[in-house]
Amino acid sequence: MNVLKPIMLLLTLLMLISGCSTKKTPESIFSEAQKLEGNTRMIPASLDDTWNASMELVGRQGFNINEVDTGMMGKVLGLTKEIKNKDDDEISHSIKATITLSPVSNRLTRVTLSANQTTELHKKSYIWWHLLWMIPLIPIDTEYTNIVTDRDTIKSSDFYDDFFSELLANVKNNH
Repeated sequence: MNVLKPIMLLLTLLMLISGCSTKKTPESIFSEAQKLEGNTRMIPASLDDTWNASMELVGRQGFNINEVDTGMMGKVLGLTKEIKNKDDDEISHSIKATITLSPVSNRLTRVTLSANQTTELHKKSYIWWHLLWMIPLIPIDTEYTNIVTDRDTIKSSDFYDDFFSELLANVKNNH
């Protein structure tokens, strides 16, 4: 009995300490560690030429354009794309991206791309009619469930490098 008291006290103390651990807060979202690398480039073309090349590129790559903002000082494209997983039919990915174009001069445009990826697991299960509430005999309904398994900002430099190299090629081809 005497051995149990110190163990219970230690477990209680550990639970209290672990409950007070620090968590990431929204305030740290603008810290230096959260910055994306390589998601902004200067494109040697006018704002309109870069805009047209961007629209052509995202259309060719199968993105849906959800938002278009053509303000006086810049332009913004909001995009989405759904991708099936080639290795597993139950998994899909969705990309949500924003492209922001800002003129630096008549022949130079700053382009920023940021993107998030969500991975979902799609489960299909059957509801069975049971004989005597124990033996499943006949499927009477189907239930579909989508579970988000991962969601994060795309940080891969390859993703951004591929976009900007294709954009530069499009700008050059359209001149």
